[in-house]
Amino acid sequence: MEKEDKIIIMEEVNKRFVEVYEILKQMPTESVMKIPEDIRNYIRDNRDEEYIWNYDKTKDFKNQNINEDTLVMLAYLNTEYMLDEKQKKLMKQIYNINQQKLEKEKGEKYNPDSLFKKSKNKEEKEIVEYKEGLFAKIKRMFKNLFQKG
Repeated sequence: MEKEDKIIIMEEVNKRFVEVYEILKQMPTESVMKIPEDIRNYIRDNRDEEYIWNYDKTKDFKNQNINEDTLVMLAYLNTEYMLDEKQKKLMKQIYNINQQKLEKEKGEKYNPDSLFKKSKNKEEKEIVEYKEGLFAKIKRMFKNLFQKG
């Protein structure tokens, strides 16, 4: 990865830290304190100071216009630090089930046996961009984030 690409990625990550930080401020202190202090400090200290995003208390969470990467970060923090072991196990099962459903749908949609057959209504097949599963994206993002260099 080129140095310029890394800079652009970190600028985006730093914007996401603004959103994560603002959301964490809305959560109960006892939940936030479960996140290790060094990670909380890293998020706080690496926020993009020019990017402004505010949590709107008049809206529910799903209507906050939250970036997908912010949701990934929050899911990671939640799964790794805020949930008890039973809840973590359940969340990982849910992630795995969702990933399996996604893979099955892709397998059916892009089955080589039927991919190039003409459909009855002659609709054209199109190539769709691969979307990484949520849990895989969480792991990759945090691995890249804390990687040196």
